[in-house]
Amino acid sequence: MTQSRPTVVLTRAHEDNQALRARLEEAGIRVLEMPTAQFADVPLTSAHRAALHTYTAMTFASAHAVAAFARQLTADEVRGIHAVVAAVGPSTQAALARIGLTASLVAHAPSTGLALAELLVARLPERSSVLVVQARQSQPELAQTLLAASHDVDVAAIYENAEPVAPSPELVEEASHANAIFLAAPSAADRLLAWAPQLRERPLVAIGSTTASALRDKHGVQPAAQAASPDLADVTAALLSLCA
Repeated sequence: MTQSRPTVVLTRAHEDNQALRARLEEAGIRVLEMPTAQFADVPLTSAHRAALHTYTAMTFASAHAVAAFARQLTADEVRGIHAVVAAVGPSTQAALARIGLTASLVAHAPSTGLALAELLVARLPERSSVLVVQARQSQPELAQTLLAASHDVDVAAIYENAEPVAPSPELVEEASHANAIFLAAPSAADRLLAWAPQLRERPLVAIGSTTASALRDKHGVQPAAQAASPDLADVTAALLSLCA
């Protein structure tokens, strides 16, 4: 099967693909979507809700974390937050702005939990209380780094990444001719290769070192490329490098 133009497969949830899809299509790339994630809220615990206005800082790991947080709080509860607000990446910062919270600390280039933790360690007073708002399956580096710096950390796992319906055989067949397949998390690699082991032979592009390591160590696959950072421009560049 020969494609008339280069093809890239995006494996994030549909709503997370829009900016990247637009960039790729502007460059003449054909885009297929094969979602490896769908999201469901996890209820905020009564202890977290009771302590909501006592934290020195709140960190948000993704725009999904912000949305799940906002869905479970009243507008008055959100307005009552006076903690230092911190975000992993500009999309999370923008999501916070939409619910009326200003992120005064944002991890850019790289947009990672570890980078945000390092910013917080440099900024916060000793033994600050920090609420880490994230997915149930999030990587632990943010909370671990804050704990190692002797801060008091609560983790609010406020949503979970559930497995969506497997792709159709027709979509898998199209993907098997793609120039690049983008993976934004170790779980994306796990699900994609469980559904379609033959796609391990296609050029797989990792969003960062954690996903690249999971491909190598768990699946025995060397990524064809790794984005310099999770930011949109770097991910786009990594994918386009395989579409020349």
